[in-house]
Amino acid sequence: MKIRVAVIYGGRTGEHEVSVRSAKAILAGLDPAKYQTIEYFIDQQGKWSPRPILPEPGAHPGIDVVFPVLHGTFGEDGTVQGLLELADLPYVGAGVMASAISMDKEMTKRVCLERMLPIVEYVAVTRDCPNVLDACRGLPFPVFVKPANLGSSVGISKAHDARELEAAFCPVRFSPRASSTITKTNTCWTWRGHRSPPSCPPSVPRRCAALP
Repeated sequence: MKIRVAVIYGGRTGEHEVSVRSAKAILAGLDPAKYQTIEYFIDQQGKWSPRPILPEPGAHPGIDVVFPVLHGTFGEDGTVQGLLELADLPYVGAGVMASAISMDKEMTKRVCLERMLPIVEYVAVTRDCPNVLDACRGLPFPVFVKPANLGSSVGISKAHDARELEAAFCPVRFSPRASSTITKTNTCWTWRGHRSPPSCPPSVPRRCAALP
């Protein structure tokens, strides 16, 4: 009897197209003699096709295992993993906590520090910081600006000087989600935000937070 694999891909994320490409590769790689695939596509507005997976045990007797191929927000951050836990469906990949912590670069560093794992120096700065340059004055240029909980290759900017740093930080302040943070890892900054930010207004009050 074939194993029935539900492949979830697409998603309401800036990495939608990457997810679609990944799913195509996975679907092509699953041996049809061993696996029956069931596709669940999520468009960029969050609509599921042909239907959503329900968070109810026993609601999907036709699924043996779920293969989430969602990248970034609402895919690798513990959200879809939580849905599958509620649905009592086995799934491929890390669980809720591991996904959530790993997706958030600042939280990953906090856990590493608590467990005394070696990491390079970093600073976290929230999007409402009144002066990002003051918050980062102890860090030498160049630095890299990176969203703290977007995908690994999303939103990276290299800043060689103060002007470029301010420009790189600008979208962080206005990312649609409230929890935005910048983290510096040696020469790597990271900000927390979930979606592609709009253009940057002239100024907005911000708040600084530096990690120990």
